[in-house]
Amino acid sequence: GEEGVLLNVEIQGADRKGPIQLKLTIEFQHRIFGGVLHFDDPNFIPILFDRLSHCTGWTVKQIGDLELD
Repeated sequence: GEEGVLLNVEIQGADRKGPIQLKLTIEFQHRIFGGVLHFDDPNFIPILFDRLSHCTGWTVKQIGDLELD
């Protein structure tokens, strides 16, 4: 079946009050979708951002198969 492709990863909230979060943008079936990830440990967000920012153009399945240390 078709899979979404990661287009963009951004850190949001680092410059204002409120929680820091990770915003993902994907393309699926020729449509653009966005989502926001929140984590209990905000220190994990820059780590995940660094890892995912190298994965733009990858399918969601490829990203899901990644091993995180």
